[in-house]
Amino acid sequence: MGTDRAGRDVVNRACGILMQRHGAGYERALEDLMHHARQRRTTLAEAGAEIIAALQAGRN
Repeated sequence: MGTDRAGRDVVNRACGILMQRHGAGYERALEDLMHHARQRRTTLAEAGAEIIAALQAGRN
């Protein structure tokens, strides 16, 4: 159960990043994240983690 919540937290955080980046709403950001996950053949949480890591790498 803790893993599910952690996955949701990552997805929500990634959606927030996408919302800010593209000026879109949550639904659009989630669609973009799902598309990213499908392209990479990963889970939503893994795709979200990639987006978060890319943002953090850009800040360093």
